[in-house]
Amino acid sequence: KNKTLEEAQEILEDQDLVFGGARDEYSDSVEEGCVISQSIGSGKSVKRGSSVSLTVSKGSVSGNP
Repeated sequence: KNKTLEEAQEILEDQDLVFGGARDEYSDSVEEGCVISQSIGSGKSVKRGSSVSLTVSKGSVSGNP
């Protein structure tokens, strides 16, 4: 959480996990381009090769037209 998409992808690769794609969502509390959440909870044990999807902030909805 609060890592850039690129940083999160590197972490997944380092942990032998597979990047399962990303979806964008507006967030008032997470900076644009940073990860809001992942499909597998932080700290959970998963098998190597598991796919993890990420939700990435589009920034504040009030800051966009």
